[in-house]
Amino acid sequence: MTALMMKTPETTMQEWKTVFPDFMTLEGSCTFIKKLVAVSLSAITYIRGIFPEDAYGERSLYGLRLKILTEDSGLKSVSKFINLIRGCYDAVEKKYLQQLSVGICQNKENRNEVIEAYNLVFSYKNDECSLTCQDKTNTFSPKLTDPTVQATLMMLKHVTDISKILKKLPKNAFLSVKLLYYDDVTPDDYEPPGFEPSTQVKFSFPRDTLNIKLGKIDTEAHGYKFLLKTTMHKQIMPQNDSEEPISLNTLEENAYAKETIHDDVSKEELFESQHSSQESLIRQLSKDMKTISGLKCPCKSKMAGHNDTIVCTSCEWLQHKVCYGILMPDDAPHIFYCTDCIIHNTDEDIFQELIYTYQGKECQEFCAIRRAINLCLSTKTVTHAMFEKILGYSKTMAKILIQRLEFEGFIRQISNTEKYAVESTNLMNYGLPNYFPETNRKNDQVLMQEDSEVKTLSFTSKSPNQENIQNARKRKVSRKILSNELETEDAFPSQKRRRSTRKSLITAD
Repeated sequence: MTALMMKTPETTMQEWKTVFPDFMTLEGSCTFIKKLVAVSLSAITYIRGIFPEDAYGERSLYGLRLKILTEDSGLKSVSKFINLIRGCYDAVEKKYLQQLSVGICQNKENRNEVIEAYNLVFSYKNDECSLTCQDKTNTFSPKLTDPTVQATLMMLKHVTDISKILKKLPKNAFLSVKLLYYDDVTPDDYEPPGFEPSTQVKFSFPRDTLNIKLGKIDTEAHGYKFLLKTTMHKQIMPQNDSEEPISLNTLEENAYAKETIHDDVSKEELFESQHSSQESLIRQLSKDMKTISGLKCPCKSKMAGHNDTIVCTSCEWLQHKVCYGILMPDDAPHIFYCTDCIIHNTDEDIFQELIYTYQGKECQEFCAIRRAINLCLSTKTVTHAMFEKILGYSKTMAKILIQRLEFEGFIRQISNTEKYAVESTNLMNYGLPNYFPETNRKNDQVLMQEDSEVKTLSFTSKSPNQENIQNARKRKVSRKILSNELETEDAFPSQKRRRSTRKSLITAD
């Protein structure tokens, strides 16, 4: 699952509807959860190289290429896995399923011991919530700001990031699928299609695991958590007294602290030093900034520094270079038209610049984000005050920009402070290509040289106990083993081949 060009909110939601259904009705919510299962397991099996490349189709969503398992590869192991997951849908529909665990095993003689496990945890709201949900109108039109949509997109980003911290899996490995049920509603003799009873409630691990929360998603009728436990990690395990998997931002903050904390420096001295440095940076960056009356840019800010502006050939109003995608001095054209005067342009190439595809408020917001990204390229941390004093925006606009950059993954708030750490890697990999396409490749190279590896996931040093969910049964378990011995040696190859795009797991309701 890799990055693509980021789309407009309207395009993103059109793509969303091709992958996920209406989740505001009871039936739609159930189907939505099943689609989440399909997308989640397809993504991790692809990233971990469980199945070959041609076992997957492809969907595009919010700048991501989603890899979805298909049945057209001809591999029995792929078809069996897809059929098993579809069998789990029955338990979801009946509200029996508490947890679906997919483990990666090495030892044929001890199939309950795994080196990595992906746990999908399900919860079901009470009948009143379900009835309310069922009575919702059928005219459903999700927006990018919907909490369920945002949580889903964030989970997909987190799943993409796990490849940065995980080692390659061994060649001789096979999958083990385990189901855990709710005790008060599940019949004693119930087994979904393809499963058999099991006496072992959860997987065991040969050593301590790295435990990661990949996502938590809620609809009005269902809850969904996606957790990872693995021994195949690259990082050195930190000390942590809690056995619960902690949030993703914790490790990021830990990584940031490693860059700034030095020996023999007290916490008070550190924060005082950081505050002083931040104020110094604001003074330095704002020193050259001034209000220019002749500046009439779509971003609506009249604040600019030396050599930050360009003159429109037609109206002669000043414009911010950055707003028009100009990041390097040598990139400024000799003949330039602002958004109001573009009708006078005779050069067709200029229409390739993104700013000319927006109008009104959307154009203003797009330009503001470009300026904010450009500011982030010059510092390791940002604050609301920097956006106000350096970019010339109101407190409201500064807050909106911070929220947008944080949602995009370009910045993250540092605990117990008003500062936001800049995610240079995300800016390089997503920000510049998406908001400044085909430009500023020199800046890319500089960032690649200066930026240290950014850790994006959080972990604990101990294996967590089984998730404690109300009414969960610990004795009623189903299991199924998928061994690579069922296929040729290429059943679980590490090297991927060309994909096929046909009938996929996601099409199953």
